[in-house]
Amino acid sequence: MTKKETRMTTDALARIQRNEAKQNGGGVDSNGFAARAARAANKNQQGKK
Repeated sequence: MTKKETRMTTDALARIQRNEAKQNGGGVDSNGFAARAARAANKNQQGKK
């Protein structure tokens, strides 16, 4: 079985941030999963240029 790599997109990032903010009363933890997802999405966007 091969592992398929899926890159983080800005659409996925938006969903993750929205859900984390709902769970945390509107805030997003700078050390949480949403922050890591943001770094990955930004890195992927830079690679497309």
